[in-house]
Amino acid sequence: MAVWDWAATKAEFCRDCRLSYSRKKIIPDCAPCRFLCPELLPGNFEAMDLWLMVNTQWRIGFISTAAGTQTVKTGLDFPAVLAIAEINQTEMTPELFDKIKALELYELKRQREGG
Repeated sequence: MAVWDWAATKAEFCRDCRLSYSRKKIIPDCAPCRFLCPELLPGNFEAMDLWLMVNTQWRIGFISTAAGTQTVKTGLDFPAVLAIAEINQTEMTPELFDKIKALELYELKRQREGG
């Protein structure tokens, strides 16, 4: 979850920082940076690759409030997730499905908490 949290909240800063350094032709020392991406465990590479591909496949709902109508993610469109996995020749094992489901639940929780 830490890598996804980084991608959702800190990756833009990291990209902009690297761009700034590259314009100065300097290689940044990212090790002490608090925005450095956490290490992804080897057993999660496949799940993160698939997650990054399917993260646009959300089902959306609407909430009406005094401030107006707001869209909210309600869950992944799993037929689309399975199609993307198949197109990319990724076998959807029960373990991989569980990891994608865990990332989905984490993202829905982040959304509820205002993230």
